[in-house]
Amino acid sequence: MKKDNLTGMDHDIHQRQLAIKKLQDQQRKEPQQIQKSSIGIEYIISLGLMVIEQDKEYLSPQSVRDSDFLSTSDRVKEMSKESYVVNDQYEQTTSEICQWAKNYFRQDGNEYERKCKNLFSFETVVEKDIGAIISTIPIYQKSSEMDVCRDSEFIGKVGKKTGTLFLKLIEYQETERTLPGNGRLKCRDGDGNFFMFYLKNQKITEHQLEVGDCFSLEAKVKDQVESPYDRDLSGNKIRQTQLNYVKVVKNYGKPK
Repeated sequence: MKKDNLTGMDHDIHQRQLAIKKLQDQQRKEPQQIQKSSIGIEYIISLGLMVIEQDKEYLSPQSVRDSDFLSTSDRVKEMSKESYVVNDQYEQTTSEICQWAKNYFRQDGNEYERKCKNLFSFETVVEKDIGAIISTIPIYQKSSEMDVCRDSEFIGKVGKKTGTLFLKLIEYQETERTLPGNGRLKCRDGDGNFFMFYLKNQKITEHQLEVGDCFSLEAKVKDQVESPYDRDLSGNKIRQTQLNYVKVVKNYGKPK
């Protein structure tokens, strides 16, 4: 598996950030009239979308710790203080995120969800809460991707073999802290049914699996749950078939 695609930090990000900042200094227009005490949420989200597009990914504060990189939220804070003007190409997505957040986050959820639910009930946000607002952008992006699995059904019977499954890898995450030497893979089949399993990094490398690849496997059904971590655009939990004893048969690569 190519680490730069799935797990590695893009080492060109810092240089891109420096170059982009210089360009912004040259292109800056007349500042918007924004109150110092609070800033429009839509403006903050638009900045976030622009920064994520420039950096090619969302950079959380944890991911840039002990590095020279700036997190997405820190860059947005700096730009908002300078009242940087964002063009209107992000207007539609910004509006969609604001509407989505009001329905997605729940008052009966965890502390983070309750906070986001409250923040999006207002039109402005104070600086200390900018990070929370920006952190919802990758959640929106993921739930958009997961929406194709909103009608996912449980596949097979717990404890039984699955037969050959043809899946597409949609998410990979290292599990060095919880399960060293393995990765967690989330996949879907052609009907939008959702699967999750762990696979040894050696096998991932051996079969050159990358996000977006289509491949076949054989396994057993370990469990069938409604995943609280994988939800569609409406915030509904997605049915997830969990697998074990996974054997990758063939990697067909990305669809052409």
